[in-house]
Amino acid sequence: TATQLGALSTTNIAALTVTQLAGLSGTQLGSLSAANLSALTSTQAASLNATQVKGITSTQLAALSTTDFNELGVTQIAALTTSQIGALSTTNIQGLTTTTANALSATQVQGLTSAQLGSLRTTDIAELTSPLVAALTVTQVGALSTAVIGGLTTTTLGALKATQIGGITTTQLGSLTTTSITAMTTTQIQGFNATQVQAMTTPQLNAYGANGGF
Repeated sequence: TATQLGALSTTNIAALTVTQLAGLSGTQLGSLSAANLSALTSTQAASLNATQVKGITSTQLAALSTTDFNELGVTQIAALTTSQIGALSTTNIQGLTTTTANALSATQVQGLTSAQLGSLRTTDIAELTSPLVAALTVTQVGALSTAVIGGLTTTTLGALKATQIGGITTTQLGSLTTTSITAMTTTQIQGFNATQVQAMTTPQLNAYGANGGF
């Protein structure tokens, strides 16, 4: 029962075999304390099925250390609901490896909060595949830090849609390099709106105009 599980020590939890763990329901896993959930070994964590993963509460997920969170495998990451994704700490979001980051679906990526997206570093956003970058909403693009916007790789930049380009705030725009503007496609260049163009610096305007903006 949930009560019995809650009484187990972290040592007891870590001693459970994969077979024993497989017998637990998602509800039972959700009844574990954050400490007990963290006590799962990488082998145990990687053995959890989708139903069990969905039973983990937002509170439990938010309490996981980066090390504990990274013990979840690709299958487990892919099973997280958007609510669970939104509950992850910014540290855990930053701790996603290239493999686990790309286990996320477009729907899961759209579940990332502004705070989570704002915590991403240039290296973090560069880990996402082009389809996942393209899945970001206009609001989410506007939540990215100026450092990320200023450090966009050619691949990441190329994945942005015209509507996403239009979501870049005037604050973010100040960090957009002329190299990035020059590398944009005609469709992307057309994504800039009048407010953005008016906020461009002279070098940015020159790059914008030379790339078909005017």
